[in-house]
Amino acid sequence: MNRYGILRLALTLLILFSGGQAAPPEPSPKSEPFILGCNLPWLDGRMGWDIAYHEEWGYGFDQPRVEAIFADLQEIGFTSVRWWLFADCRAGLRFDAEGKVTGVQPEVFDHLDIILNELCPKYGLTLYLCLLSSLVNSDHFGIITDPAIRQSYIEHAVKPLAQRYRDNPSLFAIDLMNEPEADIRGRYGNWTPKGTDEATIRVFLRECADAIHSVAPDMRVSAGSGCHAFENLQRGMYSSLGLDFYDFHTYNDTGHLPPAERLRLDAPCLIGEFNVTLAQTSDEVKQAEVVDRFLRETFKNGYAGAFFWCYEDISPDKRQANQPSYSLLRPDGTWKLCVQRIRQFSQQNVAPLYGKD
Repeated sequence: MNRYGILRLALTLLILFSGGQAAPPEPSPKSEPFILGCNLPWLDGRMGWDIAYHEEWGYGFDQPRVEAIFADLQEIGFTSVRWWLFADCRAGLRFDAEGKVTGVQPEVFDHLDIILNELCPKYGLTLYLCLLSSLVNSDHFGIITDPAIRQSYIEHAVKPLAQRYRDNPSLFAIDLMNEPEADIRGRYGNWTPKGTDEATIRVFLRECADAIHSVAPDMRVSAGSGCHAFENLQRGMYSSLGLDFYDFHTYNDTGHLPPAERLRLDAPCLIGEFNVTLAQTSDEVKQAEVVDRFLRETFKNGYAGAFFWCYEDISPDKRQANQPSYSLLRPDGTWKLCVQRIRQFSQQNVAPLYGKD
């Protein structure tokens, strides 16, 4: 099946399983069904080592915890999970003395096998796997800026990952990097003098996308643009990079989005992160209204899907009662009001996605 086959399959499932059980879907301008996702960027605060091994902190993977979260996501009505893998490279990858990547920790593949082969099918979810995030302040910025180190990362991490999961039906797509703008200096990046230039980021993304497609031609690849909503997509920063779809992140207190066709992109576009601004997260009524508007605007305006940010952004043992949080959950673990809006939207408009066949 080609890389959009999952969407045609899900449309068939929508027809077969609707059976009058949910309210009729709103009219959609798209021929493909909508993907409703949730960000689980890290497991209980263990960014970058939640499925890896860290020399100081040990093993981060907790299968019962993942199962509990996946069951919750399924109950809400999500069909996909966006999960960060290596993040800032604090764990998961092996390096030599020159900073070159020599391989992936075997624990990473062991745990990914469990997630993709056992847990995703069990809970009706697919995985949108985000590889990196914000290297500019890490010891491994050379993965982006140094051609030799970049090539070692591609050969010893990116390609083995793509080869291992090239035919896995639970892998929705690869997000090459979360918000590359965070590693770009200046106006269209992080608004600071620190970082690399846009051209270097584009080379990095293009080489990674080409490498994945060289060993897994049907694997979907994207990169989640951030910090500037859809502006950098419109100005062409992500064009001609071999991406299969576009992805941008947006946080506002209106839920407004322009029609996807106005972005004038040459491939589908989804919203990889959305929510109200952090200051508004404590107002559950307001958040629920805005989240509902976000979902309905992405659906009617021609986007391929939307991923809520996020299931939980602060470790449960560190959350305070009145602390602002993007989480779907209150400090006591109960659902915020926005969850009911998400459930209703899912029942009306979303077909189950079980991956590619």
